[in-house]
Amino acid sequence: MNLKKRFNFFTSFLVFSLFLAGNSPRQTAQAAPVWKTINVTIPAVQPWVNTGITIFPNQQISITAAKSVINDGNGHIPYSGPGGLGMVGPGGYSCTSNLTNPQKFPYLVASVPCESLVGYIGQSPPPPAPISPPAAFEVGMSDSFTASQGGTLYLSVNDNYFPDNSGDFTAEIQFQSSSTAPPLHPHLPIAMQQWFQGVWHGQTVKLNNVPNVTVENLPDAQLVGRIHNFLAHELPTSKPPFYCLNGETLNVWTAPNEFPGVYVVHNGDQGNQCTYGTWTF
Repeated sequence: MNLKKRFNFFTSFLVFSLFLAGNSPRQTAQAAPVWKTINVTIPAVQPWVNTGITIFPNQQISITAAKSVINDGNGHIPYSGPGGLGMVGPGGYSCTSNLTNPQKFPYLVASVPCESLVGYIGQSPPPPAPISPPAAFEVGMSDSFTASQGGTLYLSVNDNYFPDNSGDFTAEIQFQSSSTAPPLHPHLPIAMQQWFQGVWHGQTVKLNNVPNVTVENLPDAQLVGRIHNFLAHELPTSKPPFYCLNGETLNVWTAPNEFPGVYVVHNGDQGNQCTYGTWTF
């Protein structure tokens, strides 16, 4: 075989190999899912407690509730629940909204037990009562489900008048997050697909990634709080991969000389972390 024929053979083989590679299914290694656990208190006097958890469609969630509430300041409500007469546990008691005027005093969630623990996933804040399933749902003593829609997770006692309540429910919330980055669209610019967010004082805020700085060592740095449920949406090849911090709580600082007019999110003094970063908002 002369040099020219050998070259043509090699070229044809290379093109054929690339064709096969381009038309073969890509095998992408998937990391095992990671379960996060957050404990939340739901006061009986407050409707719709923001859990600080952002839920995505098809995400698996498990909620287990405990404790009990009194839903009448005088203890005169003649219904019993897991806590006894006048006490109502997360499962609520059997009643319907027509015990009161449903138009004037609607319960938060329609068609579920009164005083039970209920949930809502959606944009904040939740809409006025009553909210019908599937946007709102009964949790009761426990509930495990796959989210059909995304948004902020709220929990509440299913009541129609809150000032005369007392006590609280507690909820252990387990939700499945991924140790790999969420999938990105192949035809959109990378800058449109990479973003960061967290929950600050009950509100979801966008975070601007900046070069990492040891904020805690700045002379004017002051710790002012923490941002909850950090979320990084980025390429799996990002360096460093901030998505390993998804679901975590990160420190929030002010440093007016170096970062005037903004809050600074930085996890440098929070012990061993999978990675360290700095964001502003």
